[in-house]
Amino acid sequence: MTKKQMISGALAAVFLISTACWVGIVLKNEKDKAAFEQLRDQVQATASHEKAPSDPPAEIQEDMAGPRVLPQYAKLHEQNPDMAGWIKIEGTNLSYPVMYTPDDVEYYLRKDFYKNDSIAGTPFIGYDCTLDPRSDNLLLYGHNMKSGDTMFTPLLSYQEQSFWREHPVIQFDTLYETGKYDIVAVFHVTADAGNGHFAFYNFTDAENEEEFYTFVDTCKELSLYDTGVTASYGDELITLTTCNFYSENGRFVVVARLKMTNDTASQSNGRATAFCPNPLKHRSAV
Repeated sequence: MTKKQMISGALAAVFLISTACWVGIVLKNEKDKAAFEQLRDQVQATASHEKAPSDPPAEIQEDMAGPRVLPQYAKLHEQNPDMAGWIKIEGTNLSYPVMYTPDDVEYYLRKDFYKNDSIAGTPFIGYDCTLDPRSDNLLLYGHNMKSGDTMFTPLLSYQEQSFWREHPVIQFDTLYETGKYDIVAVFHVTADAGNGHFAFYNFTDAENEEEFYTFVDTCKELSLYDTGVTASYGDELITLTTCNFYSENGRFVVVARLKMTNDTASQSNGRATAFCPNPLKHRSAV
C-alpha cells in the first residue's frame, strides 16, 4: 500500500467516523424532541379534558398538607418530582417542563426529563432562586440549539420587535398555579463578571425598593426596544436566558413581569443594584 493510499484510507475512516457521530447526534436530538412532544401532548390532553377538582369539604381541607398540584402537571410531577413548573410561548415550540434542583442547580443542563443524558437538556431554575418563598426574580435557563426551533432557541426571535408584538406574553406555570407574564425587556449581555458587565444573573431577591428598581431600570436601558411595560416593587419577575453566540460567553435575556389584573404598566424609579456574592458560579452554559 502506497503512502497516498494510506492517507486516503485514513481520511475515509475519519469521514465515516465523523458521519456516524453526526448521525448519532441527530438521531438522539430527534429522540429527545419526540420525548418532549409526548410530555407536551400529555399536558395539553389533561388540561383540555380533565376539570380541576372541586374544593373538598372544610374538614378534609384541614387535613390536607400544602397546595394541590394542578391536574395537567400531576402525572408528570409524579414521574419526576424535580419538575417545578412549565414554560410556554404561545405560537412557538417553546413549551417545556422547568426543573428545580437547588442542591445541584445545573443537573438538567445535559439531562432530559427522565434524567437520561441529553445534549438539549431540560430548562431549569438557576442559582439562588427559591420557590417557597418565591424569589422576586426566577432565573430560567435553556439551551440555544443553534439550528431548529427547540428548547430556548425561539427566544432569539424577540430580537425583532415585530415578533414581540405577536408574542408579548410568556406563560410560566408553577405546579400550583398558572401565570402569564408581560415582557419588560429583551437584551444581549455577556455572562462574564466584572468590567462593567451587567450581572443580571445575580439578582434574585431585592433587599429594598432601590435594588429592585435598579435591576428593572438597567434591563429597560439595555432593551433592544421599548415594550411599554415595567415593574413595581413587589411584582414577580422571570428572567429567561440562553446563549446568543454573537459574542464570547454571550447571552440573550428576556425579562418578564407577572401580568397585572388591570393590564396597566407601572412606573419605576430608583438607582442601585442588588448583587450576590461569587458571580462566577452563575455562568450556566446554555
